[in-house]
Amino acid sequence: MPNLEVINATNVATNHPGHGCCRWQVVWGMSRREVELPLRAAIEYLAGRIEQAEFEHWASTDALQQLRQNFELGNRIVEVSIASRPDRDDDGLVIAFGDPD
Repeated sequence: MPNLEVINATNVATNHPGHGCCRWQVVWGMSRREVELPLRAAIEYLAGRIEQAEFEHWASTDALQQLRQNFELGNRIVEVSIASRPDRDDDGLVIAFGDPD
């Protein structure tokens, strides 16, 4: 497994300037990997209301890279959930990956 940084709000504020109040989060566990994307942007992209470039503007480059890496490794999606973020402008779309099929 690649050596990946665990991102949390403190880490983002300190090490990832320009990402504001942690619009995204990547969490890597022993057998569970989660990627959090901005919910509204993801739904608008799926509905065809915004182009890929605009979606990628709202989503973190790191989160998109982790999402692509999970797909490239053949990891299966094991759960999709919504992370309520009442203190922020947008909730999160959390995609959890398991081992490859």
